[in-house]
Amino acid sequence: MESKIDTGQIVLLEKQLYEMIKTRENRMKVAMLIAKTFGKNLLYSEKLIDAALAKVATRNDVEAFGNISNWRFSEIRWMKS
Repeated sequence: MESKIDTGQIVLLEKQLYEMIKTRENRMKVAMLIAKTFGKNLLYSEKLIDAALAKVATRNDVEAFGNISNWRFSEIRWMKS
């Protein structure tokens, strides 16, 4: 049986990821974004983080490069207005 994803947690993680993206001037690896946002001890499942990343990537001021669910081989950046 597959567990449900908590949408409240997705919104929280999305906010944390977005705030970290906004501190960077250039593209950054998605894996680095996750490491900088959550540290070495990931308390969330990959499935939950992927769902939050997908929401972040759909924002108008964020640009994603590659398949963001493949953390080590994709990049993301904030496009300043």
